Amino acid sequence: MTLALFALGCGDNLKPIAEDAGLPDVALSSDKSLTAFSFLASNNPSLTNDVTGTINGTTITAAVPFGTNLTALVATFTTTGEIVAVATTPQVSGTTPNNFTSAVTYTVTAEDGSAQNYLVTVTAAASNAKAITAFSFEAADNTGKLASDVVAVISGTTISATVPFGTDITALVATFETTGVSVKVGTTVQSSGNTANDFSNDVEYIVTAADNSTLTYTVEVTIALNDANDLTAFSFQSEDNAGLGADVIGDFQGNSITLTVPFGTNVSALVATFSTSGASVAVGGTVQVSGTTANDFTSDVTYVVTAANGDTQSYTVTVTIAADTSAAITSFQFLSAGNPVLSANVTATITGTAIRAIVPFGTNISSLIATFATTGATVTVTGVSQVSGTTANNFTTL
Repeated sequence: MTLALFALGCGDNLKPIAEDAGLPDVALSSDKSLTAFSFLASNNPSLTNDVTGTINGTTITAAVPFGTNLTALVATFTTTGEIVAVATTPQVSGTTPNNFTSAVTYTVTAEDGSAQNYLVTVTAAASNAKAITAFSFEAADNTGKLASDVVAVISGTTISATVPFGTDITALVATFETTGVSVKVGTTVQSSGNTANDFSNDVEYIVTAADNSTLTYTVEVTIALNDANDLTAFSFQSEDNAGLGADVIGDFQGNSITLTVPFGTNVSALVATFSTSGASVAVGGTVQVSGTTANDFTSDVTYVVTAANGDTQSYTVTVTIAADTSAAITSFQFLSAGNPVLSANVTATITGTAIRAIVPFGTNISSLIATFATTGATVTVTGVSQVSGTTANNFTTL
C-alpha cells in the first residue's frame, strides 16, 4: 500500500489519509485554545505555592503573591492547538520563561494554520507589610525639649521610650520608619520627623499596608526620675538653735561644707537648715528634716543626698568653734596675804578699761602684787607676763 502525507496548511485544508486506500480525505483541525494556564511552584523558585490562571475568553489573568519575581516566570499550560508561541519564540509548557511585568500575548496556531491570541496579565498582590521598624525622638526635631536623641525600644507592637526628667511630652515629634504605606494617630496622618503628639498618655499608631490591612502600635513615653542630688544651702538658724545669737551660714567648697560657730557654742546637738534638689537626705541611716533634726558636730558629719532615681551624693560638714575673743579683767585686788605692806585687802574699782585702787596712806606701792581675774588668755605689763597673786609691779606711775 502506498501512503502520501501532506504538510499542514495545504491549500485545500484537506489531509489525504491514503492515496490508494480508497478512504476519504480528513479536514485539518482548527482547534487553537489554551485550556489551562498556571505557574507551578516547582518551576518558579519565587513561588511557594502553585498559582492557577483564570481563562475568560481570550483573556487569562493570574494573581501571584507580593514580592514574586515577574521577570522570568515559567508558565505551565495545555492547548488544543499545534503550536504556542510568544512573538517568535515557541513555548514549551513548564519550561519557557517570560517577563510578565506587562501583559504577554500567547499565540496558539491550529493544524489548519489559523491562530488565536491570548492576552495573559499577571498581577502581584499588594504588600501586607505594616511594621514600624524604628522609632525615636530626635533632638533636632524637638528643639527646647530634648538635648539629645532618644531611641525607643520596639517589642512586638509596644514601643517604649524614656525621656529625661523635666521633658515636656505634650508635643513631641517622633521620627519613625515603616514598611506600611501610611501611619495615622486617630485620623491624623503622621509625617516622620514632623507631626507632634501629646504623649502624656499612651499613643496608638495605626499602620496601613498596601493591601489595606492594619496593625496598631502602642507608644509609651516615660519621663525619667530626677537625678538631681545636690545640697544647695546649709546653715544653723538661731531660731532652731537656742545657743546661737545669730544665724551661721555654711560655706560650700565642692562637696565640703564648713561653718564656724561662736566660742562656747554647744555643737553636740545642732539643728541644720538645708535645701536640696534630691528626694531625701540622711546622716547614717537617719533621715534628715531641715530645721528639725539635730546632729553631733564635734566631728565631721556626712550628709548623703539621694536623687529620685536612686543616685547618691555625699557632703562632709565640718563645724569649727571660734576662738574666745574676750579680753577683760573682771576683778582686781591687792590682798594683804600677798602684800605684807597691807593690813587689809584692797579691792579695786573697774570702770571700762580704768582700774582704780585706794591703799592706806604711807603704803609702799613700788612692789605690789595684784590678784586678778580675766577672760583673756594672757595678761602682760610692758611685755612681762602677769601671774595673778604672784607678779609684783611698781604702781608709783600709771
